[in-house]
Amino acid sequence: MKQYFCKTKILWGILIGLCYYFGQSYVILAHAELASSNPAPGQVLTDFPDEIRLEFNESVGLSSTFTVFDSDFNTIPVLVEINASTDNIMTGRNVEISEPGVYTVQWLVISTDGHRIDGSYSFAIDPENRNGGTHDMELMAAAESTAVNLPGWFAWIMVALAIGVPFLVRNMTRN
Repeated sequence: MKQYFCKTKILWGILIGLCYYFGQSYVILAHAELASSNPAPGQVLTDFPDEIRLEFNESVGLSSTFTVFDSDFNTIPVLVEINASTDNIMTGRNVEISEPGVYTVQWLVISTDGHRIDGSYSFAIDPENRNGGTHDMELMAAAESTAVNLPGWFAWIMVALAIGVPFLVRNMTRN
């Protein structure tokens, strides 16, 4: 009887631990996500931007911020503001971008429930439009800016484990 109890306890502990560990990703993904931005991810601009605007799907905390980097990852000075009436929009003013190239916007927002969420995307500035409106970086920036979501089949595997483990425990204890 003691051996049965130990096997059952270990298997249930493993199952609960796996559900807790992998279930956390779904909780985190339910927080503030970038809904839109100007400039957009992968966009090639012909003019230097006066401001950068990030809009999120929910309110963000007043301590949220973002940073702009050039292609050498030097920080570009930006004055970040969050409007109290539209607290899901961050605006960066006085953007000091003066050279063509690829720029990365990296944000860190505090969701309404206190979780820290970060992300980034890239855009390019090509004043002469040498590439006819396309840029090699567009595909890379679009790929970088997509959210990492766990595939739907992963949830089904977790459900199968939750249903299948009790049957495994029962069959192991019969021997």
